[in-house]
Amino acid sequence: MAGGDLSKTKLDGADLTGYLRGETSAAPHEELYWSLRHGQGILRRGNFKLIISKGKKALYNVTTDISEATEISAQHPEILRSMTERWLDSIS
Repeated sequence: MAGGDLSKTKLDGADLTGYLRGETSAAPHEELYWSLRHGQGILRRGNFKLIISKGKKALYNVTTDISEATEISAQHPEILRSMTERWLDSIS
């Protein structure tokens, strides 16, 4: 969007141009990671957001609960497990 030639770089990522311009509503990434310090972080996949902080895990459905008021890991243990595994893979 800024006019640079990306073919001359070795950047890792996805082109967000169509998403930012409103040309597509499809999610630009399957998963998004925010790595904080000391093994803390966030993984967003689809409707779900996993927050790992101080050894605790919290799972939210950010589509139906945008304010993250209701922690749902007990109702979705398989999603919690798979997202935790993905998180651990990303930091190893």
